[in-house]
Amino acid sequence: MISYAQNGEDVVLARLFTGDDGFWIDVGAGHPVHDSVTQHFSERGWRGLNVEPLAEWHELLVEQRPDDINERVALSDRAGTAVLHVGPPENRGGSTLEDDVAARYRREGQVLTSEEVPVERLDALLAEHGIARADFLKVDVEGHERAVLSAVDWDAVDIRVVVVEATEPNSPTPDHDSWEPILLEAGYACALFDGLNRFYARADDDEALAALSVPANVFDGAEPHRWVSTVAAAEGERRVLLRARLEAEAELDGILLHLRNLADEAAALGAVAEGTSDAAPAPPAPSAGAAPPTTVPPRRAEHTAPVEGEPLPVPPIEMRTLVGPTDVEAFDNPDGALLLGDDVPVEAYRFVLDWGSGCGRNARKLLQQTPRPGRYLGLDLHLGMVEWCQRRLEPFDEHFRFEHHDVHNPGFNPGADKPPHLPFPVADGDVTLFLALSVFTHVLPSSVDHYLDEMARVLADDGIAWTTWFLFDRVGFPMLQEDQHALFVNEHDPTNAVIYERSWFLDALERRGLALATARAPEVRGFQWQMGIVHDHDPRAGATLPDDDAPTGVVRAGHVPDAHRVGRASSGG
Repeated sequence: MISYAQNGEDVVLARLFTGDDGFWIDVGAGHPVHDSVTQHFSERGWRGLNVEPLAEWHELLVEQRPDDINERVALSDRAGTAVLHVGPPENRGGSTLEDDVAARYRREGQVLTSEEVPVERLDALLAEHGIARADFLKVDVEGHERAVLSAVDWDAVDIRVVVVEATEPNSPTPDHDSWEPILLEAGYACALFDGLNRFYARADDDEALAALSVPANVFDGAEPHRWVSTVAAAEGERRVLLRARLEAEAELDGILLHLRNLADEAAALGAVAEGTSDAAPAPPAPSAGAAPPTTVPPRRAEHTAPVEGEPLPVPPIEMRTLVGPTDVEAFDNPDGALLLGDDVPVEAYRFVLDWGSGCGRNARKLLQQTPRPGRYLGLDLHLGMVEWCQRRLEPFDEHFRFEHHDVHNPGFNPGADKPPHLPFPVADGDVTLFLALSVFTHVLPSSVDHYLDEMARVLADDGIAWTTWFLFDRVGFPMLQEDQHALFVNEHDPTNAVIYERSWFLDALERRGLALATARAPEVRGFQWQMGIVHDHDPRAGATLPDDDAPTGVVRAGHVPDAHRVGRASSGG
């Protein structure tokens, strides 16, 4: 539970009121969110009467609580008008009708303003709106409690719980003697004093008296809204800064690499000019738009073998944060087990193409695997991660390579001039294990056909593609037109999650001569399916796509603003 109230009042009330349908009366409602006793219940579907004389807070209540009854009046024991002493911005909650309270604030150095506001009696206000019952009444009126409570016909309204601020304004000194007899005479008993408020329930309501008897505490499992929102905002900013840092590091690495290449070319030209070398200048770079090579490029000469006994480096936390799990264990394979366990035989690891290699989660496990793959090629669109893997992981095995798959992605590889998709730099039928973990879940319909074609092209006759997908059933979305087969969750970056229609997925495989060898439903309904895909002539072909009967649940929770939630939600790397 997220607690919005100043002193955990909503936590105490939520112990008793567990349903999603209720009604409150909030006298001195204040801000609709900050220090609000009712916001938690509003989020659960409750509604109520909010009484707030301050214009700025009343306007916010009208805007954010349109289903509530929002009255801009002050309550007292008479109708008419009165002078409201309005506290400064840092003490708006201290605004009061009491002259002596305002005088004390001024002596303490606070600057108050005064304005005339309409005043009503609570019984008249309830009668005006036809309110005869409420689950709870909260009163916070900075010293004016007796006047409010004395203007209630307690026989005409059924209120189960009454919560009243019970100390002198902005003070821990109890101040309930003047008004508590009104509630006691009406048949209420005090269940709790939490240091700020007194909670009352009917004297014969044993359930309420027991539920309200202790203050909010660790066993309630609540977190303060101010803390949660501060952490969420900080996390959002942290992700933005991490992305900016990685992009800057990648740009710097690119500049340094370009300078090294220029220096090498200059040295070669100088040697030729002096007649000391038969070397010729390097051939020009391929023109823009040229097709990538059809075989894995040669190993970079600048790599040297790692120091004997040097441990495999772990990707920096900044990169791990961007691709999903951050625990080092998620990148580790200390037992040397096969990456996909019993699902894929050891023979399939002759040539592994890891599309969406990220910062090397699969690669690092494969480098620890016994035996290692005969060949490995990691492709990813995030240049910084690719270059980290080139520098830090490639030296451990001459058969491991990482290449930048330079296609457009608004979060990880922006650039209007970048193509939406590219061929894989691999020869036909060369790949025995094609990995695409958390990749097709982020590929747009404009590119998915291309990449399914590429997967079918590079997959060996006895090869298997191990992939993950988000799938939905068309019968649940009758608004879709016949040619529409994908859903999205993020308006800022549709690649954040792409969900494909089940029958389209199966037809797409069949059109390419592919078939399911394994179809593993998600552990949480609607989340990632694991699919083993082979050529349709493979003896393993023939698996069917079962229904998604997994229990419902939440896999990813957070408060990161959508504007920051760009790029892949997770990555195979």
